[in-house]
Amino acid sequence: MSGTETDEARTAPRESAKPPVSGQVKGGAQAASTADPEHGRAVAKRAAPDLHPAENQAPKPMQAPNALQGPWRMPPVRWVEEVLKLEDSEIKNKRRKGFFLRFALFVLLPTALATVYVFWYATPRYVSEFQVAYQSNDPNSVGNTSSFLSSMIGTGATDMSRVLASYFSSSAVAEKVNKQLDLRDHYSNSKIDWWDRLGPKASSEQFLDYFNKRVSVHKEMGGYVTVDVEAFNPAYAQKVGKAMVSAASDMVAGMEQQAHEDAVAVAATELKRSEDRLRRTTADLAKFRDQHRDVNIQGSSNMLDSVVGGLESKLSKTYSDLTDARTFMAENSPTVVALKARIAAVEKQIDVERRRLGSVKSGSGSTQTTTPYSQIIAAYSALNTEHTFATDSYVSAKKAYDLARAAASLKAAYLVNFVPPNLPQASTSPDPLTDILSTFVLALFAYTAGSLLLGALRDQAGI
Repeated sequence: MSGTETDEARTAPRESAKPPVSGQVKGGAQAASTADPEHGRAVAKRAAPDLHPAENQAPKPMQAPNALQGPWRMPPVRWVEEVLKLEDSEIKNKRRKGFFLRFALFVLLPTALATVYVFWYATPRYVSEFQVAYQSNDPNSVGNTSSFLSSMIGTGATDMSRVLASYFSSSAVAEKVNKQLDLRDHYSNSKIDWWDRLGPKASSEQFLDYFNKRVSVHKEMGGYVTVDVEAFNPAYAQKVGKAMVSAASDMVAGMEQQAHEDAVAVAATELKRSEDRLRRTTADLAKFRDQHRDVNIQGSSNMLDSVVGGLESKLSKTYSDLTDARTFMAENSPTVVALKARIAAVEKQIDVERRRLGSVKSGSGSTQTTTPYSQIIAAYSALNTEHTFATDSYVSAKKAYDLARAAASLKAAYLVNFVPPNLPQASTSPDPLTDILSTFVLALFAYTAGSLLLGALRDQAGI
């Protein structure tokens, strides 16, 4: 290569980068404005600010481009196109780099952290499952108190499944199992990763929340309850399940015992009230009989009614005999006189008996009073009716009390653990594929939503 060619090669890049003359720029700007008016004006404004002279100055004549100055010279329109392409390429590169940077920061980085956590840091968790159901004996076998017990302890399987599900998620079972197996020490062990570990100084509320995260309770359609217990040791998970079953069984037994005690107490109270009522009515009836000196007032009344009825029948027959005697005897005949005397005697006796039936003397000496027998009968009937009701009430209360005591000696309700807690053979958590894929999907969703929201805000702001 000659020296002249070497100098030209060195000079060519420097001169090719020189801006074109004003005529070239103006021509290029006009061509660009024809293709894209707005962009052409912007380019012309940046490249040739002297293309807009003041109004009091005459415009300078445009110089034609000299295409003979060297092979590195290009037409103005092409030069503007190259500048625009360069700017668009730089903008696209910046946007592409920003997209990949944000995608890596908000999507790939969380996924990578989740991968590291799942494979190298997460502590395996084991699940022991058991199923329980509430069982009650036939209510008809315990007599009338079964309805009371059913209302007290809820013999319906659906209602008891709700009670059991609520109990398995309560602080009562959590604290009871904690006293037996020291749940706090197991779940706050330093060997467990910090994400799944219980704080060593957790409050009772925090401990209950953590316990409910490790225990899943499901109410099934058949009225039974399925419980999954999660722990960081398979044998310990089984122990926790057995302790929860024992606690629930004690709870059901306690409810049954309390219901029986309440039933017996109610029956005993009713029996005591019936006994007092029966004693009171019996005493009132005896006092009434002593006051009127008649043990069987109703019988005496019936007897007096019979006596009066017999006398009236005898009087009627005597009147009939007198009528027959008058048909063939004189009025002063001995037979007619005797019949008249008999009629007078019977009528007098009837009057005496009627007065006796209408009133009776009570008391003694100067305090004797005469009371109509009808009032005595009415008062006696009221007392006798009250005594009859008291007797029937006492019999019913005594029967209910005996049935309640008999039911208390039976085990009417209990918890059936038809699927005992199993010993898990493999860990169920963490699941690498599910956890990593879930993290990626959630991060991608959050990134997409955030990008759309940010783009909408930029459009609103005109950025």
